[in-house]
Amino acid sequence: MQFQCLIDRFIGIGCSRRPAVRNLSAGLLVTILSAAAWPCRAADAPRWPEEATASFPAITGHSPFFLLNPNRTVASFDEAESVPIGDGTPMPNNQNEHPPHYFVPKPVRGLSGVVGLSASDMHAVALLADGTVKAWGRHCPALGREVPPEIVNSPQTVDGMARVVKVIAGDDFTAVVSPSGQVAVWGDSSNGRMGIGQYREIWKAGQGVCSRPKLLPLRGVTQLVGENHQHMLALLQDGRVAAFGDNRETGVLGDGTELERLSPVLVSNLSDIVEVATGGTRSYALGRDGRVWQWGKELSPTPVQVKGLGKAVAIWAAGAYAFARLEDGSFWGWGEGYGGVLCSGKFDKVYEKPIKTLLTGPIAAMYATQRGVFAWRPDGTLIGCGQHGFNVPNAPRKGHSMVPEPLLKWTAPDRYEFAVRTSTAPAPRR
Repeated sequence: MQFQCLIDRFIGIGCSRRPAVRNLSAGLLVTILSAAAWPCRAADAPRWPEEATASFPAITGHSPFFLLNPNRTVASFDEAESVPIGDGTPMPNNQNEHPPHYFVPKPVRGLSGVVGLSASDMHAVALLADGTVKAWGRHCPALGREVPPEIVNSPQTVDGMARVVKVIAGDDFTAVVSPSGQVAVWGDSSNGRMGIGQYREIWKAGQGVCSRPKLLPLRGVTQLVGENHQHMLALLQDGRVAAFGDNRETGVLGDGTELERLSPVLVSNLSDIVEVATGGTRSYALGRDGRVWQWGKELSPTPVQVKGLGKAVAIWAAGAYAFARLEDGSFWGWGEGYGGVLCSGKFDKVYEKPIKTLLTGPIAAMYATQRGVFAWRPDGTLIGCGQHGFNVPNAPRKGHSMVPEPLLKWTAPDRYEFAVRTSTAPAPRR
C-alpha cells in the first residue's frame, strides 16, 4: 500500500497547494503555505549529500553508538544501555542486567539502503534511499504513538513519511525535512520542545504528551540540527536561523528571552549564516565571514561572538562543549571538557575560552556526540576523545581518553578491527 501524505493523514488537510500566508506568532516572520503539501510519493526522493555520498562511516548515538557505512548498511558498538542495537535483541528488563558490550561494530541485521541515520539516548531513526523512514527504541519518539510494547527492538516503518531527505533524533522526539525544506516532528511534545504549540492543551485533556507527526511553520530549511537535545536550529535559505524547543531558563532559542516558546522563533541579530550546531543548553552559528556565534545558558539569550578564535570553516557541538576548525586546519574547543571530550589532555577541565586542542593531523571526517568526539583519518583509522567505551592504555578512567586515541580500523565497506593501541580490548560478547 502506497504511503499517504503526512498532512492528509495526521492533520486532515489534503495534498493540494494553497495560497501562501504570513505566520507572525512567537516573533517568527516566515512565508509558509497554510496547507503546504508534504510530498505524497516516495519516488525520486532527493539524497542528502553529506550522508548518502560520505566516503567514511558516519557516527551517531549515545549508548550505543551507530555507524552508517558507505554501502548503506548500519552497525553499532559500545553498550546498548538506552537504545536497542536494532536487530531484535531486547533491552535488559531491570538494572541488575547488563547489556552486551560490543567493541567491534555489530551489524544491524535487516536494515539496508540507509542514506541517513540519527540516534539519541531514547531512539534511533534511519532514512532509506526511497525517502521513507524507519525507527526503533522508545515507541513515542520513534514512531509517534503510545502503543505496546514501550521499547521497539527492531526498525519499524514510520507511517505517513515519504520523500524525506533528513532525519534528526532529538531528546524524546524526531524531526524530518522534506525536499522543499519543510519540517515535520513527532514524539514527546512537553516543554515546547517540538514547537507544535499545543502541549498545554494535551496536558489539560489528560491525554499524555505523545504527538503524532505534525508540520511546523517552516520552509526553506537547508540544515537542521539538535540531535539528542530538547531544542533544534534550522538554517534557512536566506542565511537566517530559526529555532524551536525548550527555551525555559536557558535562552537557547536566541530570541532575547528565557520564556517558554511553543512555536518556532527567529534567532535575533543573525544573518549570512552558513552552518549551525547545538549543545544541550547552548546554540552555535558560523557566519560566512568565519566568525562563530553562541548563545544560551550562562551566556546570553541573544547571539554573542566567540572571542579568541581565528577564521573558522566548520563547527561541531554536543552536550556542553563545542569545536571549531579554523582555516589553517587546527581544531579549537571550549566548554565542559568532562571525560576528556575536548581532546585537551585534561579529564574534567572547563574552558570558557577556546583552546587549541590536541586533535591534529589529517582529518577526513569528524563527529561530535553527547559522550565523545570521533574523527576518521584518511587511512581509515577511527580516533576518539571522551567516553567512547574502549580500554586505551594510561586512561584516567576505563572507556575514556583525554587525547585522540586510535580505536578502530575500517578495513572494508562494513568491516572493522581494533586499532593497534586497543588490540588488547576484550572481544565482544556474542
